[in-house]
Amino acid sequence: MWMKSKLTFFLLVSLLFLALCIKSANLKSKVRDEGVHLSFGKSLFTDNIQVNRGVGPISVLNAFVFLILKKINYEGDFLLFTRLPTMFLGLLILFLVYKFTFSLTNSDHTARFATLITLFSPNILAHSRLITVDIALTLFWLFV
Repeated sequence: MWMKSKLTFFLLVSLLFLALCIKSANLKSKVRDEGVHLSFGKSLFTDNIQVNRGVGPISVLNAFVFLILKKINYEGDFLLFTRLPTMFLGLLILFLVYKFTFSLTNSDHTARFATLITLFSPNILAHSRLITVDIALTLFWLFV
């Protein structure tokens, strides 16, 4: 019973987080940094590697989605789909917050509360919908 409620909780949190990110990503136009990160990621797939400080190789994830859509001749808006990998990294942060809080307190209710606080954090929501390395760096620091 406990595992079933835990799975239901993560499913609901995941759906809510992705719905919030996708809804706000549709309303948000491309910011200045996104073009730089996407072009750097695309250049890593070719022999034309650009050197750009402040842009990490994690940008390859977003560029990979872009190149797949190009290959299948997708004609729609690329921006939402190229933002999806960053949204999934944000979802991974929620899972790690739960796991970390549970390991500290050994309380499922406290871990769920911490996950919900992180879910509605404006900083996490704002950066999870952009093609930048902010969420990836946050994830890295949670692992360290």
